[in-house]
Amino acid sequence: MTWNWPGWAISDAQWNSLATGTHTYYFMFTRTGGGSTVGANGEIYWQFFKSAVLPTMITVTSPTTGDVLTRDPFTIMWTLASTADVEYITIYYSQNNGATYPHMIARIDGTDPVLDRYIWRSPNVGVTQGRIKVVVRYKDGTEYSDESEPFRIAKGFSFTSWRPMSGYTSFWSGGRQGYSFMAG
Repeated sequence: MTWNWPGWAISDAQWNSLATGTHTYYFMFTRTGGGSTVGANGEIYWQFFKSAVLPTMITVTSPTTGDVLTRDPFTIMWTLASTADVEYITIYYSQNNGATYPHMIARIDGTDPVLDRYIWRSPNVGVTQGRIKVVVRYKDGTEYSDESEPFRIAKGFSFTSWRPMSGYTSFWSGGRQGYSFMAG
């Protein structure tokens, strides 16, 4: 046990040796040069509970199994146990069921007012086992992450078309309307 201002600390080995449940450590201090003790009846105690269940710090809630993403905007959503002191959140996607996450979607600054969702337009690729990974980093350096359930991305085509304004002629060919342009 070590004194680590402003509190007490135990080593990882000591922590791992503890059983699940409530633990109390008692300390007695003697004043230097005086001999009187500190604490009621000469003792101060530190009490804590060791749980076998780790708290869930982040949970990705969308997309889920059965979702098919297209080029339309899709809202990736997650929940955080705490939004206090978030440094940033990074979102990645995988095309191989989470074996690797080489594609970064976005990095959200911790000062952003919306820290539980991101609207994404998926790439124009065909993916049968996609996953999203959301990583939250807190200002103290701790990081937590979670992955979505597998989903699909449907390959499609997106484009913008417009009708030319001037310098063109319209014609029909093979049942389709086309335009020819005149250089001017």
